[in-house]
Formats: sequence, C-alpha cells, structure tokens
Amino acid sequence: MQLDLQRLRGSIKGTGWAKFLAVMSYFYGGIAILGCVTIPLGIFYIIIGMKLWSLASRLEQLKYQDDPDLLYAALDDLGSMLTWYGIFVVVSIALSAILLVVYFAILFPNLSTMYSL
Repeated sequence: MQLDLQRLRGSIKGTGWAKFLAVMSYFYGGIAILGCVTIPLGIFYIIIGMKLWSLASRLEQLKYQDDPDLLYAALDDLGSMLTWYGIFVVVSIALSAILLVVYFAILFPNLSTMYSL
C-alpha cells in the first residue's frame, strides 16, 4: 500500500484544538497536584497533555514535510496518549470508589453495626 502524503495533509485538522486541550490538561494537572488525594490524577493530566502536545506538533510538521516517519511517530504518540488516558480513567474510578467508601464511613459511622446479625 502506497502512502499518499499529499492527500493526508488535507485531512489533518484540529491541531490547534489539540494544543489548546494539552494546555488545559497542564492547567488541570497543576490544580490537581495541589490536593493531597488528587496528586496521581494531576500527574496523569500532565502526562496526557504532554502526549497530546507531541501528537499535535508531529501532525503540524507532517503538513509541511514529506516524511512518513512523522506519521508513524504521531500514531505512536496517539496510542501512548490513549493508553495513559485509559490508565487515568481506571485510577479515577478507583479513587472515586475509595473516596465514596470514606465518605459513607464518615457520614454513617454506625452503619456496619446497625445491620450486623
């Protein structure tokens, strides 16, 4: 299969929005790092922002250069970003579950003894 880079260039859109989302990811990551419990989420936000920025930069370079290696690097960045985002979602769900249990333990301290046999 032959790669048509000219045709591909016309379909590269949204790199500006990707960079905007990367900057917002850095911002949210910085805010999340300020909290004790949310430090892991902040780290994930920053890593995802870095991967997204790299992806957008490589796609912008691909618009002006005939280098198929840039496309492969961009796809590698995309796969890496999606992997980190998946891990972020799993960690977010786990932290939410832990915080929910802690919240109910604080709100209803006698709940476990109330329903014991």
